[in-house]
Amino acid sequence: MLTKKILTSLSLVATLFLSNCSSFESSFDKQMKKEFIMVPISSNSLADMKKASTLLVSCIDFRLRDETSKLMEDIFELTDQYDEVVIPGAALALVQQDGNLAHWGKTLIDIVEIAQQLHDIKRVIFLDHRSCGAYKKILGEDALKDGDNAHKKAFSKAREIFKNKFPGIEVHTLLMGLDGKVEIFK
Repeated sequence: MLTKKILTSLSLVATLFLSNCSSFESSFDKQMKKEFIMVPISSNSLADMKKASTLLVSCIDFRLRDETSKLMEDIFELTDQYDEVVIPGAALALVQQDGNLAHWGKTLIDIVEIAQQLHDIKRVIFLDHRSCGAYKKILGEDALKDGDNAHKKAFSKAREIFKNKFPGIEVHTLLMGLDGKVEIFK
């Protein structure tokens, strides 16, 4: 008898839960129904800012968005001082010359040129990450099996491109692990 009451209660709870799930609305969906959304600003003088010291080129990987922000703002202390380009493969996007992705490099060059003109950037940081799906997709599944060599090659080519096209811009090449460890390659 007790077991039947427990099962009936559990069934009722499950029914209520499932009926609530069908009307569940994500935070994103709720926000998109509004006319506007207020985002807290980092500084009251945003309109007066005209320069950014740095352009960050990072990968699109959603797993490292928070860590990338913490690196740039908490560790490098560059809040409101950097522009950002997010593109699959980061440095690889610049140096990929073959296939249907060669235009990515041209696009990145164009972005650097405009960032230099508009914001007077003095440095570019390429932030690649380990276990990058773009490297595997573009270079093949075995691309990352030899450790960091694929990243090192892309970093070396990126530094060479900048030396020729943008000799006045510093280039920094970093590799982030999924554990948050960031190695600096020179």
